Amino acid sequence: LDSVIVKENIDLSKYRGLVVDTQGTELSVLRGAQDTLRFMKMVAIEVAEFDAYRDCAKPEEMARFLAPLGFREWRRTAFAKHVDAGQYFDIIFVR
Repeated sequence: LDSVIVKENIDLSKYRGLVVDTQGTELSVLRGAQDTLRFMKMVAIEVAEFDAYRDCAKPEEMARFLAPLGFREWRRTAFAKHVDAGQYFDIIFVR
């Protein structure tokens, strides 16, 4: 994400939040957004508590990644449930 921001010359000072819903690759996107995240006050992520996609990160992995950057979980909302596996959540992290 950081390279796209630079390439497209996006002024991050105009933004305070980042919404990431990338079908199981949310943690990869965040890892590539270290510079971008410094500008953000809020990060909203769709995440499942089970392996909805191969190698997808779970809520606790997202929290561990974002905590050193100053983010903490503020709100978790379940929006769907897989009968045999678990729930999907929209999680908002704030700084």
